[in-house]
Amino acid sequence: MPHERDPKTPRPRPGDRADTPTGAENLPGRRRWLASWDLTTADYRVRMPGLPRELEGMRVVQISDPHLGRLVPASFLAAAVEHARRLEPDLVALTGDYVDAGTDFIAEAARLLAPLRRGAVPVVAVLGNHDWYACGSTVRRALEDVGIPVIDNRRLFLDGRTRCLDASPRSRSALCLAGLGDLGEDRIDPAVALADLPEAMPRLVLAHNPDSAERPEVRQGPRIDLLLSGHTHGGQVRLPIVGTPVTMSRHGSKYAGGFVRGPACPVIVSRGVGMTVVPVRWGVPPEVVRITLNAA
Repeated sequence: MPHERDPKTPRPRPGDRADTPTGAENLPGRRRWLASWDLTTADYRVRMPGLPRELEGMRVVQISDPHLGRLVPASFLAAAVEHARRLEPDLVALTGDYVDAGTDFIAEAARLLAPLRRGAVPVVAVLGNHDWYACGSTVRRALEDVGIPVIDNRRLFLDGRTRCLDASPRSRSALCLAGLGDLGEDRIDPAVALADLPEAMPRLVLAHNPDSAERPEVRQGPRIDLLLSGHTHGGQVRLPIVGTPVTMSRHGSKYAGGFVRGPACPVIVSRGVGMTVVPVRWGVPPEVVRITLNAA
């Protein structure tokens, strides 16, 4: 799918961290591949069975894997949030790894994500493996303290008429928003998250790790119309000819990023915003995802 770089997106200021970020478009030749700080937009249009007419054309904006911490400064997460807000979302989906490690950055990450709710935009989140490395319960509490519900192995409903989140559907024009726990550090339980839903109700599911799509709990579980994931960072490094040597997935490059036909449902894998382990994204610019939903 096409990627559109937003030239208005501010970059981190020199001095935010020792590894001063540089815009990739200012680098000569092969160094342009070091697009670590050039935010892009990955655009998708998805047809969803049963989508009510009230939600026709709704825009879902996804932010994944900020990894706020030693390698990713606060100013860059703030820039990603502002980038997302300029995409005019009807719903924001956050798919985990808000911090990289430790508890020092948890409160700050939640504070920086809070502006996504301005204008009464509904926001939902699931946790990722790095959130659990830091302290899953603390990350959950910090997000919920700023009004962002964490929906691991549970669900909420977006009412098509009011565009508000509810614990139970208030009308036939509702979209089910369900979450799964992290595949590595928690558990995934779609049978609980999607229990007792009307057959015709559309289901949008968040799961940090796209390998969840391959699990028997998902393959043999309740219907999922679209799964949003992150975790793999697009491989974080993509080399000419070679491709992505490492993807943090048991399924090779299948879930490195983009739109994937999973065994039971379509999956959109965000290449993420931040970095981990090494302070570089080589050939894989950070991205915010925008999905336009249409009825099938």
